Amino acid sequence: MASFKRLVKMMVVIYACTVPVFSSSDNAGLYTQCKTNSGDQNLYKYKSELLNGTAKSMNDYMGQISLVVNVASFWGLTNTTYHFLNALAAKYGGNSQCSLKIIAFPCNQFAYQEPATAVEIPKFLEHVRPGNGYKPAFDLFKKIDVNGKDEDPIFTMLKDACPRPNPVIADFPGQVLWRPIKFSDIYWNFEKVLVDHQGKPLFRYHVVPNAYNFLEGHIKSAINTCQSAANKLIANSLYN
Repeated sequence: MASFKRLVKMMVVIYACTVPVFSSSDNAGLYTQCKTNSGDQNLYKYKSELLNGTAKSMNDYMGQISLVVNVASFWGLTNTTYHFLNALAAKYGGNSQCSLKIIAFPCNQFAYQEPATAVEIPKFLEHVRPGNGYKPAFDLFKKIDVNGKDEDPIFTMLKDACPRPNPVIADFPGQVLWRPIKFSDIYWNFEKVLVDHQGKPLFRYHVVPNAYNFLEGHIKSAINTCQSAANKLIANSLYN
């Protein structure tokens, strides 16, 4: 309990001091289309661990649409974005073929806005931000680095496959907490990459809510493409 109270007090300081100002260039770069150049740029080749330490292969998401996102508890848009992710899961998710799966990785590289431990993160989401009993309707993975020398291989692959939507690397001094700095780096909390039913990255989205309408349209399109491919396989099996 003492640890949880410490985390809440820390949140007040971090939230008050570290809300970035998004530049006007964001309006011209809400998303980019990915360019998959090799078989290695495939989500299903990778493994990770859930927040509770359970091993999880990305291959478990084969045949479904995946949305990979780096999350944080202390950002100014944490509440809005977590509720948006749950809404997407409710509308497009499920366990059937071609449904949407959200794959979330906590990350503390952006103004230290995810300092919580694996034990603290679910409690914080439930009781503080978003609070009111909030529970993520998607898989939360272990906390990782998404940029720099210790970045997770999943994000190395996604960044190689998908150009950066926003040309701005940082909006204010001290924002970049990793080295080396690359132009492909994740910009801030809650960047998203949409992956098709074959594990191929499709689109990368900037963190601002303006990108949400494009994202939802792309999710619908990816689901339709997946369902068409599945129906074609069924038809071929019936006539062969």
